[in-house]
Amino acid sequence: MGAVFSSTKAIVLILAVALAGCQSSSGGMNWSGNEAGDGGHYTLASFNRLVSDGKFIEASELYNRDTTPFYRDFKSNRPSLKQVAKGVKAAFTPKLRSAEQALAQVDWPAPKEQWPSVGDALAQAKSVLADYKSHKVLVLAKKDFPPADDLTQRIQGLEYALYMGAEAAYAAYDEKSGRGFFVDYPADFDIDDRRRIEVGEWGNYLATVATTGKASWMPDDKRKEFSEVRYKERLAAAKAAGLDDFAATLRAIDEMRKDGFGIADYVDARIRLIDITSEALLEANHIDFTVGVNPSGLALDAEAGSLDEALSGPLAEDLDIVVIYGVSQAKANRRITRSDKVSSEYEAQKMQEPNPAFELAKFELEQALREERIRKLENSLYSSSGYGGSDAAALGGLLGGAIVGLFGGKSKIDKAKEKLASTPPYIYRSIYDQYELTKTTVTSRKQAQGIYYIVDRRTDSYVRDTLDIRAESSFTVVKGLHPKDRYKFRHRSGTVTDDDIAAFEESPAQVELTKLLEDVVAGKAKPKPTGGRTALLQTIGEEKRQVAAAYRAQGRRPSADLYDAQPINDDRIESVVYVLNPGISRGTGFFIREDLVLTNQHVIEGSRFVEVITHGGQESFGKVIAADERLDLALVKIAGRGKPAKLFRGRTLPLGEEVLAIGHPLGLDFTFTRGILSSVRTMESLSKPDAEKVRFVQTDAAINSGNSGGPLFLDEWVIGVNTWSYNADVADNLAFAVHYAEVRNFLARHGVTD
Repeated sequence: MGAVFSSTKAIVLILAVALAGCQSSSGGMNWSGNEAGDGGHYTLASFNRLVSDGKFIEASELYNRDTTPFYRDFKSNRPSLKQVAKGVKAAFTPKLRSAEQALAQVDWPAPKEQWPSVGDALAQAKSVLADYKSHKVLVLAKKDFPPADDLTQRIQGLEYALYMGAEAAYAAYDEKSGRGFFVDYPADFDIDDRRRIEVGEWGNYLATVATTGKASWMPDDKRKEFSEVRYKERLAAAKAAGLDDFAATLRAIDEMRKDGFGIADYVDARIRLIDITSEALLEANHIDFTVGVNPSGLALDAEAGSLDEALSGPLAEDLDIVVIYGVSQAKANRRITRSDKVSSEYEAQKMQEPNPAFELAKFELEQALREERIRKLENSLYSSSGYGGSDAAALGGLLGGAIVGLFGGKSKIDKAKEKLASTPPYIYRSIYDQYELTKTTVTSRKQAQGIYYIVDRRTDSYVRDTLDIRAESSFTVVKGLHPKDRYKFRHRSGTVTDDDIAAFEESPAQVELTKLLEDVVAGKAKPKPTGGRTALLQTIGEEKRQVAAAYRAQGRRPSADLYDAQPINDDRIESVVYVLNPGISRGTGFFIREDLVLTNQHVIEGSRFVEVITHGGQESFGKVIAADERLDLALVKIAGRGKPAKLFRGRTLPLGEEVLAIGHPLGLDFTFTRGILSSVRTMESLSKPDAEKVRFVQTDAAINSGNSGGPLFLDEWVIGVNTWSYNADVADNLAFAVHYAEVRNFLARHGVTD
């Protein structure tokens, strides 16, 4: 009996071990790491910290920005989210109630003097409600929320009252006492509603059409009948206001446009748009972006054509109005308004370390094998013992089967083997180094000037005025971002590339025809007699020639007129510029044409745009239009203009002659260094040693960091572009400039010749 009792205890012990192993397998430690990833972990940690601090609005805004990490384990995150939703409701309750009470005090209909306060209360209520509804976390709360529901009903009730009372208010409105009914009235109306309110006798018909959805306009015959009467009324009102025929016509047209009617609905007229921008300006790339006049605002029957065709010839006979416009300048300039250094980290290397999960998997396999050996030993003991006989052996087999059954048909050993096979023996830990990147705010400004004429063929008169288009936008650009920065997506958030800024700067600018007509409609620009078509052609043609001549003469004016130059003893410095590649590098360049700067490729590397500063202090951005890595040369087109340097023309260079370098060594701008022309050598390219060799001019003139891209002068001639030199700890007085012959070939390949 004692042997049987001991064996039974062993069986119970084995079963307990098996059950413990089963429990450990299903509920042990998780070694798989944070499944949400670094970004998700950061978001959840920040969210939970805000919740614990009671900052529910900030937590909700964080949830708005990125909901993904919360749904990876939504069940565990749901209580916190519901707590935030409750907190948002509590925070908004006084705001919603205050807005609702403000609307409750509105007594409508109200006298005209109270309309502004009614509009303000309605706008404020809508803003508060929209702000409340913007919180995504509210979907986890109950849908009904009395403060928000009451405010919604109050807004809808007031808007309905405004809508239903609009016709009566319009009929009683005194146009002379305000800015216009649809400006003063505290409600917004679409074009169909405006027509319903304004058209009087057609109001019921339009309302019926709008509700049935069959059409948004009157039938053609009704529209024609109404628009002709309406146009005559508006024309008479404009003339009664003291406008001459031309201005009165344009004002009536503009008011009919606001009603949604095109000129073809009431006047049988045609208009033509003519662009007289100088071809010389276009060919000289003086126009950075195109400018067009969009007639769609007036819904006129507009066509394009030549100036001659518009004012004379068979095609002109049917024209009523000709709009002639020409652009004298269209420039895009940018400036850096802020530049900040930002500390960050990049992955410098990966360290291999033993994986603790692998060691655990090995231990679990060894434990499973040990338990299996014990089970087999127990079975063997039962089968060979005289005690228990076949019943004991059957019990041992039953227990062994039960253990296997506990694991769903797979033995514990099989599971342990699978786990070990799927667990890597090593893990890799990233080592991060500190570095700095630059975030720069760039403001880009587009400006176009020109002239336009509006010619009324019916009265043989015209008005002339200036065209002025301006647009400005600010962008944030990140420079020097390491490709392995651990926070690169965060750094890039809200930033753009140079290509994005260029797309804004190069995009066409459109001016609405109605904008050109504003001064005429207001009576500010008075019509003049054309004096006949020939005289008008001569007037326009002469102004066009003057614009082109002024452009051609711009580069020939004395330098003091252009650059605010300081008195200097050497006028070669006027050709030299400071080139800044924000956040990356700085160097030197020089004018090779009035609007083209030559510099080193390594100075502009990584950017399409660089900042250029002349000796006179003029600042502008330049666009990189060509670069050669082998020669280390780049060509930059700038918005300003400068004095071109002259490239050497001789076949040979006089060794031993004195040479002069101008640049900005170590940031000391516009520094002169002298030396001699030491030699001419053909050597490997520093940046592309396997490519064709490069011809250099060797000099002992001091060339340091910041001189790169600057000119090497022999008298008044540039014989090379300063590129590199040996460090003082390697050799003294060994500097090199790209030979002028290489420079000429580079320029010729890009269409620049002299």
